[in-house]
Amino acid sequence: MYEFFRTGTLLLTFALIGFVASRGHAQESDVQESRWRPLGTLFSQEELESDFEFRRSVPYGDRSLKIRLPCRKKWTWVKVQLPTEVDRRRLVPLARVIDPEAPEVVLEMKVTELEREVRLEDWVDAFLDSQKMLAFEGGVEIFEGRRIVDAVVRYRLKEKKRIGRVSFFKDGHRIYLVVGSAPEELYEKYAKEFALAALQGAPEVLTGKLYAEEMKTLKVAGRPAFSLKYPASWQVESMPDVPMGVDANDLFRGDYEKPEGLIRVRIYSRRKLPEMDLEKGIWSLFTEVESAGFDLEGIRRIESMTAESEFFSEGGEMQIYRGDLDGDPVEFHVLVLQSSNSVFGAFLVTPAREMNRSAWMINRRAWELVGMTLREAR
Repeated sequence: MYEFFRTGTLLLTFALIGFVASRGHAQESDVQESRWRPLGTLFSQEELESDFEFRRSVPYGDRSLKIRLPCRKKWTWVKVQLPTEVDRRRLVPLARVIDPEAPEVVLEMKVTELEREVRLEDWVDAFLDSQKMLAFEGGVEIFEGRRIVDAVVRYRLKEKKRIGRVSFFKDGHRIYLVVGSAPEELYEKYAKEFALAALQGAPEVLTGKLYAEEMKTLKVAGRPAFSLKYPASWQVESMPDVPMGVDANDLFRGDYEKPEGLIRVRIYSRRKLPEMDLEKGIWSLFTEVESAGFDLEGIRRIESMTAESEFFSEGGEMQIYRGDLDGDPVEFHVLVLQSSNSVFGAFLVTPAREMNRSAWMINRRAWELVGMTLREAR
C-alpha cells in the first residue's frame, strides 16, 4: 500500500495568512541592499524622465500577456519569436532588450504556466538548479502590491561567466520572470538598471487569482466542526470507524492505493479526549501512519519549528522527518495546532525532494494550504 509513482516531470515553480512559521528563505524584513542588489532610490526623477521609458508591449497580440518593462531609451528592443510548438509549461519569451553599446548586456521578460499549485520559492529553487544558476544574494520584496522573489545569480553562458538579477512574480497559474544579465566584469555598471526592471517589470493584466488551480472546501460537521481548503487535483476519502472524539479524512493525489501524495487530516475533540495535547497529537498521527503500513524505524527529524495560527490560540508545532519506503527516500511533514476545543493534525507523506521534485513541491504546497485555511466552526 502507498507505493509512490516515480515521474521525471519537473514543473518549474510561507506567505501565510493566519498560519505563520519561520522559514529558511529571506522574508520581507530581511531584505538588505548591496552593490549587487541595489534597492531604494535608484535614479532621480529627472533621470527617469530624461533617460528611461516604461515601454508597454502586447506579445504575440495576446492582450492577456500585456507587459511593461522599464529600460533606457537608447536601448534596443529585439523582436521575440514564439516557439513553433508552444508549451506554456515552458518559458515563453515576452520581451528582449539589449544595450547597443554592449550587446551582451540583456534585459528579458518571460512567462510560464503551472498545471498545479506550488509555492513560488520552491519553484524558484527548482528553476535556478535546472539552469545551473548559483544564487548568492536574494530576498522577498513587496512592490506595488506584488510579492516578488528576487535573486542575484552567477552562471555560465557558452563558457563565459555572467551575473544576473532574476525576479519572479506569481499571478494565479502564471509565473513571470524578469532577468537582467551581463558579463561578470560589466554587471556592477548595470546593477541599477537591472534593479529597476526587477521591481517594475510586470504584467499589465492580472488574472485576479491566488492559486494555479481551483480550490475546493472540505466541511466536517463534527464536534468541533471545521472546514479547510485544498487544491482540486486532490481527492478526499473519509475514514470510517474512527474512535469517539476524532474526525478523520485523507487527502490524496492519484490512486488511493498508490498515491502520489497523501495528507492525513485529523481533528481530536479535547472535550471528549481531555488528555489530548500537541505531543499526543503528533504521537497519534505517527502511530496511525505506522498502522497503515509505513515502516517508521530509522526516521530522523530534520526540521522543527513553532507554528502559530489566529484560529488556534494555543499555537502548535511543525516537524519534518526523513525516512525510507521500500528503498526510496520519503519525507513526513507534520503540523499540529491546538485550541481550547480541539487538536488539529495534518500529516503529509511525500517522495523526498531529490526523488521527485515535482511531486514534492505540489504535495508540500497542498499540506501548507490545508494548515493556512483550517477554520473551526464557531
